[in-house]
Amino acid sequence: MARDQVPTNQRVKAGEECVNWQYMYSILLCELRSQAPTRAGNDSSLTALHGVKNHLISLPVAQLCPLSANYVSSRIKLDREKEKVFEMASRARLFKEYKEVQRDRGQDSDIQLLCDETNIYRWTALIKGPTDTPYQEGVFQLAINVPEQYPLVPPQVRFVTKIFHPNVHFKTGEICLDILKTAWSPAWTLQSVCRAVIALLAHPEADSPLNCDCGNLLRSGDHRGYKSMALMYTRLAAATNVSNSSS
Repeated sequence: MARDQVPTNQRVKAGEECVNWQYMYSILLCELRSQAPTRAGNDSSLTALHGVKNHLISLPVAQLCPLSANYVSSRIKLDREKEKVFEMASRARLFKEYKEVQRDRGQDSDIQLLCDETNIYRWTALIKGPTDTPYQEGVFQLAINVPEQYPLVPPQVRFVTKIFHPNVHFKTGEICLDILKTAWSPAWTLQSVCRAVIALLAHPEADSPLNCDCGNLLRSGDHRGYKSMALMYTRLAAATNVSNSSS
């Protein structure tokens, strides 16, 4: 099939696929080089990556060809390679962030990030409530699950500690925050995500509530009622974490 005979939407899709692959390759390449540029073991990894890149460059051409058994088989192989590249890149990125957290430990007293000793994709964060808010007396625990496509895909973050906030689901702890959904960028780190959650506590958005009762208080102008409820739950659920986080 000639290129001119291929529908425009297929060519666009093929081009987007190639861009995604190339971007993922560049991230992994930078991460490996920054970790140990002189280590002999990295040479073989970089050589393998160059081989993967050659496959990726030809991917749009393969997508424009008629489907065949060989093509389907090659796509399955490429999908598996893609998953491996994603996993390698996410691990490299997370190990880099882990080293930065260990190096800068104590510099940010509002955030304490802890990585699961058995799973680099599971993290726990303890964040202090921002000052001049009903949450300032508490320390809140966050559960962070990082997907293998990170940093192209945002982490899943939820409150473990009960909190009364319009943008946090009271039962599940789900957080309504744009950077965890449509506004995500690979430039964000787990540390900066925690900082964004703290900012959300200080600046609740009543127009997009996950806790409708809390959102209704703010929309109706009952700020006193909102602060009273938020402070009560902070003292009940989050104040007990203060002594644990400081020890």
